[in-house]
Amino acid sequence: MKYALVPLLAVFAAPIHAESVTVVPLNVKPGQWEMQREVESLPIDLRSVPPEMRDKLEQAVREKDPPKAVTRTWSSCMTAEDLRRTFSPSEGAACTNTVVGSTSSRLDLLIDCRPSVDHPRRDGTFRLEAVSPEEVRGDMRLNVGEGGDATTVVMRLTARWTGARCEEAAAGDKKK
Repeated sequence: MKYALVPLLAVFAAPIHAESVTVVPLNVKPGQWEMQREVESLPIDLRSVPPEMRDKLEQAVREKDPPKAVTRTWSSCMTAEDLRRTFSPSEGAACTNTVVGSTSSRLDLLIDCRPSVDHPRRDGTFRLEAVSPEEVRGDMRLNVGEGGDATTVVMRLTARWTGARCEEAAAGDKKK
């Protein structure tokens, strides 16, 4: 089980299960990458909404009460070894990620997290797409909590290859 852009997937710190799917590394270049993550929270639980209606409902919620997105941009060096590395989950993680599709240009996961003292129940989907060897996009929809307190967190990721040579000290986080 191998795949690329480990820092993007480390967001979950959970085991990856791929019993019936071979995990294929994304076709991306090693080197310096600029990554950006935008996260917004919608005050609605989309679990019970049929997939064909989710986009319309999300749009209606956004128009009625626009969510505040939080954006984080950072730079990261991805070596050839990083791109080949097998994901190693942290011990005792309360989440399970199941690979439902994997090609050299796309990785699709189902996320299921048990509730814990610090976190409510979470479940959803995550997709990484290598648009080209120099550009990666990702999308996550995570349902958090249950009942009247449930929300949906939407995260969009973009990563752009900036060069083969990695910087000694990354420019650091540029938060917006």
